[in-house]
Amino acid sequence: MERITCIYKIVCLKSDKFYLGRAKDFRNRITVHKCYLRQNIESNREEPHAWNKYGEGSFKFEVFAEHP
Repeated sequence: MERITCIYKIVCLKSDKFYLGRAKDFRNRITVHKCYLRQNIESNREEPHAWNKYGEGSFKFEVFAEHP
């Protein structure tokens, strides 16, 4: 699979709050984010709270801007 280097966005669809991050491998980074969120060990304190409150299905992970 091709690596996607990008700025990515995680959006809570219930609150419209979002997180922007940067990744050299988007798919891998999102997998790590989800793993951490499921274990409540994400570094951003608001993300796990919203994740637990609204559930995994209330989040969208998307490429915001690709880098060459």
